[in-house]
Amino acid sequence: MARRESKHFPSRRRRSQAGIALILLAVDASSTHRDEVSVRAHVADALAAGAEHADILEVGELASIVGMHT
Repeated sequence: MARRESKHFPSRRRRSQAGIALILLAVDASSTHRDEVSVRAHVADALAAGAEHADILEVGELASIVGMHT
């Protein structure tokens, strides 16, 4: 019997897709990379994979402090 995906508990595959999109977002949003086109694409991918707006904001906050110490 196949497991059904619910709105509140996404499947493991969707969670990992969202995680990958968030990691790529962090790389592209960092002060050393700053690729606006890729940032937009990774935000869209993360949202489509089930990431929440709070997740994206947190990644942006963390990516923004990377350049403070370099």
